[in-house]
Amino acid sequence: MALPSLTSLSGLENLTSIGGSIVISGNNALTSLTGLNNIDPYSITGLSIGNNVSLSICDIQSICSYLSTHGGIEFFQGNALGCNNRVGVEADCGVGIDDNNGFEGQLCIYPNPASNILTFSFTLNQSALVNLEVTNQVGQVVATILDESISEGKHQVTWNAEGLPSGIYFYRLKAGNRSSAGKMFVMR
Repeated sequence: MALPSLTSLSGLENLTSIGGSIVISGNNALTSLTGLNNIDPYSITGLSIGNNVSLSICDIQSICSYLSTHGGIEFFQGNALGCNNRVGVEADCGVGIDDNNGFEGQLCIYPNPASNILTFSFTLNQSALVNLEVTNQVGQVVATILDESISEGKHQVTWNAEGLPSGIYFYRLKAGNRSSAGKMFVMR
C-alpha cells in the first residue's frame, strides 16, 4: 500500500514562522510550494526539498528570501525542473546582486541563447574573491569559469560552451558574500 502524498500546501497560507527546517520529501503529486509564501525567511534554519517528482514551482517569496539573505543549509534534488537545484531556484527567484555589497548592477550574459561563445559582464564596487560556475539541470558543475581574486571595476569574461549538449544550464557568480544566478540556453 502506497503512503499518502501531499498534493498542495495551500492549507499553510496563514503560517508565518517555522523556527526550524522545512523538509518536503516524497510527494509525487505536489507541484508547487505555494502556501509557504508568508513564512518569515529568518525563521527558517534549513531547507530540504527532494524527491517530489512533479514539484516545479519553488520560487515563492519565503524560499526566495531565505536563499537571498541566508545562504544557509539547503537541499534540492529529485524534483522537477525549476526546483531541482539551488542555482535553478535562485534563477527563477531572480536572486540578484545587491548594490551595497560589492556589486554594481546585475550580472549580464549574452548572447542567450548561445551556440558557443558567451560573455559574462559585471561590475565590482570593491575587490573580491569571485567564483563563476555553470551547472546542468541536476546541479552538477559543468564549468568553473572564474575562481580568483578580482579588483574593483567593470569586467567581462568570455567562455566557450562548445562540447555542451543543447539544453538549459544555470550560472552563478559569487563575489564575497553576495551572489547572482540565472539561466542560460545552449542551442546547437
